[in-house]
Order: sequence, then structure tokens, then C-alpha cells
Amino acid sequence: MKLSPWEEIVGWLEEIKDMDGNVMVKISGYKVLLPGYMKKKLEKCKGKKIGILRTDIKGREYLLRVENGNNN
Repeated sequence: MKLSPWEEIVGWLEEIKDMDGNVMVKISGYKVLLPGYMKKKLEKCKGKKIGILRTDIKGREYLLRVENGNNN
């Protein structure tokens, strides 16, 4: 799936795969297609709980956050 503007996915980053210039990530069982430039940031987050928000802001189309603490 692809995120629409102002759609967010939150969960545990389980897997990262290259796909034709993009990156396919598996977050808590859901597969999401993201731009390839996000791979470097995402590799540092493997196994962590993250949130990815797609926006319509030029130059900041995808925002990544890493959850802190032991939230379930």
C-alpha cells in the first residue's frame, strides 16, 4: 500500500526491502511502499516502534518519528 497525504502508519518496523528505486517496509504486518531516499533513516529504526506520516508539504512529504519508551 501507499500512504495518501495526511495518512499515517504506526507500528514496529520489521523489514526493509529495495523495490525498483523505492523501499518496501513491513510495519506491524502491513507492507508500505516508500521513496528510496528513506532507506538510510529507516535502517536505523529496524525493530523499533515508529510512525510515518505522509504530508503534502513540499520537501517534507514523509515525516518519520521513533517512539520512545516501552509503549505497547
